[in-house]
Amino acid sequence: MVTSITAVFQHYKLTRYLFLVLTIISVSQYSFAQISGNGALDIDGNQYETVIIGNQEWMAENLKTTRYSNGDLIEHSTDDSYWAYTPVGMWRYYNDSIEHELTYGKWYNWYSVIDTRNICPTGWHVPYNNEWDSLAFFLGGAQIAGGKMKEAGFVHWNNPNVGGTNSSGFTALPAGGINGSNFVNSLNMNNGAEFWSSSIFDQNSGVKRYLNSYNTNLGGGPAGKNNGLSVRCLKNENAADLNKLNPNQKKTVIKMTDVMGVETEYCSGKIILILFSDGTVQKIFKTDD
Repeated sequence: MVTSITAVFQHYKLTRYLFLVLTIISVSQYSFAQISGNGALDIDGNQYETVIIGNQEWMAENLKTTRYSNGDLIEHSTDDSYWAYTPVGMWRYYNDSIEHELTYGKWYNWYSVIDTRNICPTGWHVPYNNEWDSLAFFLGGAQIAGGKMKEAGFVHWNNPNVGGTNSSGFTALPAGGINGSNFVNSLNMNNGAEFWSSSIFDQNSGVKRYLNSYNTNLGGGPAGKNNGLSVRCLKNENAADLNKLNPNQKKTVIKMTDVMGVETEYCSGKIILILFSDGTVQKIFKTDD
């Protein structure tokens, strides 16, 4: 009888433990609050929904602008040879058809993304690779972040759209991309989403981040600089001055680097990592404010 009661008690504890574990897993996977941002407006007058994910504010739509933030035009070319071999900022439509713009935005090459005139609205920038990593980390890691970023259902994504819940509010759409070889092709619409980062991979490639219909990954890797990919902009982190960053006067600044790890100065227009004497690090985007 004692053995029977003990067994029942142990079974109860195990069952209760499993219930709690499953509950925690369910909460971590599905109860994700979406917080709308204040929106964004580009120089062409296009308005964008935005969403706050962690401590970042992202556009929830793909970029559509034809101009840099200073008013200069971004070249529009449908000449495949010119697109493939000319290292200047350009945009074009998927299959060169304007019908895709309303839903998917425009496709840009890497040269437009890293142009100092800024392809994003004022106060926004094309995210660096480590900023995409921060997004993935907040969403539980790169292996599951993609599912939380993809629009749910099959209106735009092809079946099976694995794990596509859009619980983050990022609303990634499968815009595909343009392969910038001599024979430029539009590829992968409805099956994949490909976004530029501002980070360089090597002499011929920038870094892209991508999602597909067949898994929940937020992947990353090289993309030819003459490829045409979607752009999502990230709001700048405003910084005031070092006194506000360093209220404890016992802390001193040891070193400042850019996001690529190169030592830099505290000046406007840069994303800066500041290392303090207590080992803490703060990331800021220095504006002219």
